Amino acid sequence: MTELHAAAPPQVIDFETFATRHGASRLDYCEDGAVSPAGHMPKANWRRKMRTLAERNAELAQRRSELWEEYQRLVAEGKVRPPSRIEELLVIANGHEDRAQTHAARRLLAKRGIDWRAER
Repeated sequence: MTELHAAAPPQVIDFETFATRHGASRLDYCEDGAVSPAGHMPKANWRRKMRTLAERNAELAQRRSELWEEYQRLVAEGKVRPPSRIEELLVIANGHEDRAQTHAARRLLAKRGIDWRAER
């Protein structure tokens, strides 16, 4: 008797979430101290700080490039799939009330006859 293994449905995840889970969030590209100190830091220190920041940004870009290739491979294998437009809109529609994009997503879903509240 052979066992039938049902294929697991692919995980729904977008690239940004995938990259963040693997330590390469796009929010890591800059740091708060990268603003000009308006003459409060010697130029040599400022240059050193900017050079270090540029090196970290280049490493992050390389890491994100590698993760993009891995993400595309997982999508091709069927283990992961990007969210559909409707799935993205449902997530956005359940966002904070004060955000304009939340209300815009709700209007778009209402036009399509989809109740965004049902997905909470």
